[in-house]
Amino acid sequence: MKTGIPKSALRFYEEKDLLKSVRQENSNYRMYSEDQVPLAKMIASLRTARVPIRDIQLY
Repeated sequence: MKTGIPKSALRFYEEKDLLKSVRQENSNYRMYSEDQVPLAKMIASLRTARVPIRDIQLY
């Protein structure tokens, strides 16, 4: 499922422990579960609203 969120943003969220991906064994693709899509969209919205990463991590 596509989120419309840039790959670079998803990687950044993962680096900050906001999202967790599962790597495919045969490729280097990051896969996210369907239940993480709303979370990724919420994080993107909070970042658009300039909410600091630290505050999002606390949530």
